[in-house]
Amino acid sequence: MATGRRSDRKQILLAESDPHTCREIAEMLREEGHEAIEVCDEAELLARIARLRASMSGGRFFDVDLIVSDVHVLGESGLDMLTDLRKNDQQTPVILITAFGDQEMRRRASQLKPVTVLDKPFDLEALRALVQRVLRSSGDDATDLFL
Repeated sequence: MATGRRSDRKQILLAESDPHTCREIAEMLREEGHEAIEVCDEAELLARIARLRASMSGGRFFDVDLIVSDVHVLGESGLDMLTDLRKNDQQTPVILITAFGDQEMRRRASQLKPVTVLDKPFDLEALRALVQRVLRSSGDDATDLFL
């Protein structure tokens, strides 16, 4: 049963290479009344980002309210996609997920201002609450939510 109201529907780009995790997160987002735009590998993610970049308006992707991405889906380049994104878009909030969150990755990530970096395994309800907080704060600078 969807708990989100139709007028609150947000578009969330979900980049996750593990099919089970992707399905769980996408289902949770849809239960909240949002649209989950799922991508499962680096090539698909980069193609989606290129299409979104072409539709940027006011320094922000106009049709994506949030990006939830596994660092692993970004491929060997690691956080390079987020670095490139931040050159053009400082406002779209990003939640990073990782099973391999070493100190260097966290240092680079914090410089790129994601909302947070979640370690796998994570609690789906905690992610739900975080997504709700980020989307409620989307009119503000959501990067101020960095945990």
